[in-house]
Amino acid sequence: MMTLILSSDHRVVDGARAAAFLNDLAGAIREPEKWLPQP
Repeated sequence: MMTLILSSDHRVVDGARAAAFLNDLAGAIREPEKWLPQP
């Protein structure tokens, strides 16, 4: 188990784009085999 905290400044980054990035990051952490190259 790991705690990961990220924040974004809404003056610089659109909230929808930040949410999409965080969803992609969460998916990569949950299922890294989908993101890593196959040998």
